[in-house]
Formats: sequence, structure tokens, C-alpha cells
Amino acid sequence: MQNTELQAVIFDMDGVIADSEPHWDEIDADLLREHGVEYNGEHKAQVLGTSFPIALGFYKDTFALTPTVAELILRRQSIAAEYYAAKIPIFPEAASVL
Repeated sequence: MQNTELQAVIFDMDGVIADSEPHWDEIDADLLREHGVEYNGEHKAQVLGTSFPIALGFYKDTFALTPTVAELILRRQSIAAEYYAAKIPIFPEAASVL
């Protein structure tokens, strides 16, 4: 019988399992478009490498968005999940590394 107890957790901070960084401008553009904002990555320097609350707080303030930061986080997570499922491939070597 195999031990099915959790032995490890991997946190993918870009570059470990997949490279999602190039897609975050698109993810944010999709989110902001839902609020009438045309976004082309012009604020990437302000949000790159920051947490979701900080990035979305920045967008909320910059674009006077009405949803709460918590609501924006949930929606951004949903959009990102769609990207990870359909547009962001894992690295071919990921399975063997894991």
C-alpha cells in the first residue's frame, strides 16, 4: 500500500512549473476591461512582483474601480485560472522534476 499522505507542497512563483509572467498583462487587461478600462500593460512596473492585494489596490485607486479589493482578487484569480487551464503550458520537464 502506498503512503498517500502529503509529503510536499510546491509554490510556483513563475519559472518553476510554468512561465505565466508574460500573461499577467493580458489577465489584468481582461479584468480591467470588465470595468470599462482599456489596459495595455502601461502599469506593469507598478504591479510586477507585488501581491494580489497590492496590485489590485493600485488598480482600484488608479482607475477608480467600484468593487472591493477582495472582489477584484476573486475575479482576477478566476481569470488567471482560465489562463492556466487553457493558455499557459507547463514546462515539458515539470513532470520529471516533480
